This record gives sequence, C-alpha cells and structure tokens, in this order.
Amino acid sequence: MRISKLHIVLGIVLVGVLAFFVITNQKEETITCSEEVKVCSDGTEVRRVAPSCDFELCPSVGGQRDENGCLISAGYAFEESVRACARYWEVKAEDKQRAAKAAVEYVGFEKGLTVTKVEVLKCLGCFDISLERNEEHTIISLRDWKISPVNEPEPQIPKPEEEKGDEVPVSIESDFGTKIVYGTSQNVDKISLTKDCEARGGVFNTCGSPCETDAEMCIDVCALTCESIPEKP
Repeated sequence: MRISKLHIVLGIVLVGVLAFFVITNQKEETITCSEEVKVCSDGTEVRRVAPSCDFELCPSVGGQRDENGCLISAGYAFEESVRACARYWEVKAEDKQRAAKAAVEYVGFEKGLTVTKVEVLKCLGCFDISLERNEEHTIISLRDWKISPVNEPEPQIPKPEEEKGDEVPVSIESDFGTKIVYGTSQNVDKISLTKDCEARGGVFNTCGSPCETDAEMCIDVCALTCESIPEKP
C-alpha cells in the first residue's frame, strides 16, 4: 500500500508540474508590436515594446553628457568631422557630413552643439540641418551648397533695365555645343536667359537635364537650359 500511495503522490506532483509549464508557456506567447516610431524632443527615436506595446521612454532632459556636452544617453558623441555632437550614422554619408559641417561653421561651434538631423532635399546641394544648443532648436538650410536660415526671405531678383539698352550678363554653368546649362537655381532673371537662348537659335527650358543629351547617368534635378542650338559650321 505504501508503494501505491507514493506513486499516487508522485503522479499528482508530476501533473501539477506539467500544468504549471503549460500555463506559463501560454502566458509567454510571443507578442508582436507595431513598427511605429516616436521621435523625442531631442531627436531620439523610440519604438513600441512588448508586452504592453507602449513606446519606450524618451531620454530625460539633462541626461548623462560627455566632456564635449554630447548627450550620451541619446546616442550622441562628438564627431570630429563636423566639429559637433551627432549620431555617427546621421552624418556617415559624405554629402551629409559636408552639409552638417557647413551648418556648424555657420552658427559657430560651442560646447554641446548637436546635429540632430540632416534632411536631404530633392535639389542638388540642398539640405535642412537641425541643430540644438542650450535647449534651443535651429534649422539651417543649404540651397546649392549655400547656407541661409530657412525663414530668411528669398532674395529679390532685380528687374532687367531694358530701357538702358544694356545686355544683362548671363552666367553659363555648362556648354555642350548644341545645349547650354545655365544652372539649377530658379532665382535668376529668366527673361535674360530666354533672350540669350533665342539669340543662339535654341529653345529655352526651365526644367531641363543638367547633363549632356547622351549621358548614361545624370542627377534628377531641374536645370535652366537652352536646347536644340544649331551646330556651328
């Protein structure tokens, strides 16, 4: 009888242990959260985490900083290439690095100056660089690699003084013989360019290709061009 009772007790214990593992495994089923991303005030990106699928907490303001004033808790470190705090992957590309460095030089370096974002725009040499220092946010804009604040008014284009009878100087970026590229900036006197193109016997185009007609590769950007120019004898 003792052996039978012992077997019964062991059986009950074994069933209990198995039931415990089954219930535990059911509770620990894999929970998949959405891929949404939340951008914190310091530029840090946080994601949803299981099991509640709530967003991770943003780094607290005034977190741990290094000797250069870079917020380590947000992934920033001093990047010698741009002379400011930045995340390495944000300024890894050569063009982004050049843009960030130009923006830092424009505002002037000081301890804690941070490049939080480098946005690449759709025109050649065009970027918006987000900077932060002393909890103040600034956006510096590059257009054709020239820097100016985003909110700065566009330069006024002087009207051509036709009554004087003087020709307005025309700037040419590339001359391919039967095609001329004046440039990619739209803030120019298009009347003078149109007249110059007509004088050459060509057709003026406000959104032409900046490359030669038979070029295998070309940047996708609008350029002011004069096309179909007759070949010189």
